[in-house]
Amino acid sequence: MRIGSKTKREVLFEAKVLDKLKNFEVPRIIKNKNQQDISIFQTKQVILYKYIPGKSSPKTNKKILFQVGVLLAKIHIKTKGMHDNYSKKRILSYKSDLLHKDIKKFQKVKNLALKKYLKYIEENIFKYNKLDNLPKGAVHNDFKPDNTILQPNGKIGLIDFDNIYFGPLIVDLASTIVWFCTEKEFKEKDAKIIIESYNKTRKLTPKEKNILQDTIRFVYLRLALKGIEFYVKYQDNKRLIDFVLKMIPKWISIEKSFKWK
Repeated sequence: MRIGSKTKREVLFEAKVLDKLKNFEVPRIIKNKNQQDISIFQTKQVILYKYIPGKSSPKTNKKILFQVGVLLAKIHIKTKGMHDNYSKKRILSYKSDLLHKDIKKFQKVKNLALKKYLKYIEENIFKYNKLDNLPKGAVHNDFKPDNTILQPNGKIGLIDFDNIYFGPLIVDLASTIVWFCTEKEFKEKDAKIIIESYNKTRKLTPKEKNILQDTIRFVYLRLALKGIEFYVKYQDNKRLIDFVLKMIPKWISIEKSFKWK
């Protein structure tokens, strides 16, 4: 069950995407007694999902990484061109005008280290944002081990479509690579497995291939910016604050040293 604070239009888009993917290894929505996808519980919108059996956060190996690329590509093929007209105002957006607004909003952060990182993000993130005139569709944006289910039949499933939005598909591929291929440093061999299996299933356009490395850098900086947002918004959550203070310099460091051999 998901009880969310998203707008009705955002929730409807999520439901629309999941219906489109009903034959995929993704959550199935349980309709209410009125045969609707969305119910209301204490003024909040609720979606009920069928349970997906399997092991969450499986340890990654070549077989898992290969399946990740294939599943993501199949989702992109199925949802390519799906459009919702709402403007996503959350920091997940790739749009430069919204990124400018968020960076300006966080200028008041008092932590000196975060001020330094924010300045670096502002100086670099826009030169990696080359996302105009690219194939678009439903972007999951959060395909990572924590949202992966290894089912008894050996196939992987994908859960948690809460951050889904309409945008460039290459951002989703780059985000997935970052989530699966980042430890102490960037794991290029693992990334190439995902890219190869993805490209065999959905052929990347020449422009997508050309900007993939820059888009990966963009994602690292966007994650750091998201971390600063969490620091500003959730001061009372010590565990989260400790986590983002640990991860922000890591993401910045990997972006700075990122090289594709």
